[in-house]
Amino acid sequence: MTTLRARAYDREFRHRAHRQRVLGIRLLTVASLIWLWMAYQLLVPFTAESGGKYGGEISCRSMAFHNLGEERRVAYSERHEKCNIERDPGVVLAWLLLSVPVAATGLFQSASGSSALRISEQMVEYTRLASLPEE
Repeated sequence: MTTLRARAYDREFRHRAHRQRVLGIRLLTVASLIWLWMAYQLLVPFTAESGGKYGGEISCRSMAFHNLGEERRVAYSERHEKCNIERDPGVVLAWLLLSVPVAATGLFQSASGSSALRISEQMVEYTRLASLPEE
């Protein structure tokens, strides 16, 4: 009877550890998707609507690889303002700040779930070796 309880407890322990590890992997996936979106926002050139008399679009450089000298010269131009409005660096920073706790929680959940599974496997192996007859 005790062996059945131990097996049931071990099965439930492994099930909880597996769920915890899967949750951690999902949270890390969400954080990774946020980071990929942020990289896209920072690295890819984009266009903004000119909103002028003739409409059309303005070609804007990426937020990470722009020429600082040229940006200083046209800092107050309408074109530069439209590009800054289209991709606000504050939004990217906010997503970065949001993704850090998600990634940390995912890492913790994944690591603790994996550790619990490994401990359970170790205890099963230890019990099996302890039940073998000694030579």
